[in-house]
Amino acid sequence: MLIAAYDPTPVKDGKLPARGGYGGVYLAEISNAIIVPIAVNIKSDSPDAVIRKKGIGGLLGRPEAEMIIGKPIVPEKIEGLKDLGEILKRRREDPKSVTRADLDRIKELQERLKRESDKVMLALAEMLPEEKRGSWGERVNHDDEGKEV
Repeated sequence: MLIAAYDPTPVKDGKLPARGGYGGVYLAEISNAIIVPIAVNIKSDSPDAVIRKKGIGGLLGRPEAEMIIGKPIVPEKIEGLKDLGEILKRRREDPKSVTRADLDRIKELQERLKRESDKVMLALAEMLPEEKRGSWGERVNHDDEGKEV
């Protein structure tokens, strides 16, 4: 399985976005797949180089890009993840059927997915030059508690 996205927000400055989505982690979890982070370093000083241009401008002057393949990540197993899909489906069909416990469970599972997604984003940041890491650069070489390693 290949997933080539980390955030639906357009990247305009060539840096990693401040947050990653967790769809890829969710798919890896439910399919028992590993995640292989792949960073793309567009070698250009211009932030415009990362914006897709239409027409002939998109064909001319494309910057060099480097693809960096990271170490595989085995996501921490999230028990009960299939509950998330079932609760969300039930909520779409009949919003009143969702209980406070269901909402708490959704929040718990989403937080765990986000933690796993953050591991992927941090792995991507570690592979990129410092100026392209965005807010993730502050966390490179630090543990979960913010201590330098």
